[in-house]
Parts: sequence; C-alpha cells; structure tokens
Amino acid sequence: MKRTLAIVCFLAVAVFPMAACTQPSDPVVSSAEWARPENYYSANPSVDMFVYQATACENAEDISWMTELTPDQELGTIKRTGVTKDFQDFDATTLPIGAVVYTVHERGDVLLVRTGDRDIPYLKVVEG
Repeated sequence: MKRTLAIVCFLAVAVFPMAACTQPSDPVVSSAEWARPENYYSANPSVDMFVYQATACENAEDISWMTELTPDQELGTIKRTGVTKDFQDFDATTLPIGAVVYTVHERGDVLLVRTGDRDIPYLKVVEG
C-alpha cells in the first residue's frame, strides 16, 4: 500500500507539471514568423518601417552609434507609403514615396534612407 501511494504521489508530482507545460494558452509564433513584415507591424502599429527583400527594416535614428554611416549602393526607392498589410519590397509605413534606399559601407544589417537632405538609418529585423 505504501509503495502504491508513493508511485501515485511521484506520478502526480512529476507528470502533472509537464503535462501543464505542453499546452500553451497563447499560440506560439516562431521568430521567423515574427520577423515577417505583417507580423512585425501588427505587433507595433506605430512602427516606422519599410520592407526590403521581404524583411522589415525599422527606423533606428535613436541608436547613437548609427550616426556615422556612409551610403554605398543605391537599392531602389520607396514605392508605396501608409502600407499596413500585404507588404511588398519598398513599401513603407511612414516614409515618403521616392525616398532612396542605400546599403552602407560599415554594416550589412543597416540600410540608409535618404529623404530630402536627411539620411535615416534603418535596422533590418531578423529572426533570432
């Protein structure tokens, strides 16, 4: 009887918490899914971003080390603005149509957008 009680107690303590952990209450979204422009935008509808190569690029002008970047190769121009769904390359949430997108010499994960006389850095949102 003591042995049976010990087995039941062990199972209750060991199995029940594991079973509870395998049933998440919220749907799990992989980091690759989260990095999709539509998902990234829906998580933060006020984000200043544009899309390049199916990747969201977020305004990073508030990051102090991003001030000394040198434009390199021109990639294209913003085609649509005010976009909130069905993002395509060179769609933006706030940038004006015609703003020019450049790579930078210093980093592969940052792009510069020239609008008027300003160069604004944008950081690529990647999974991981």
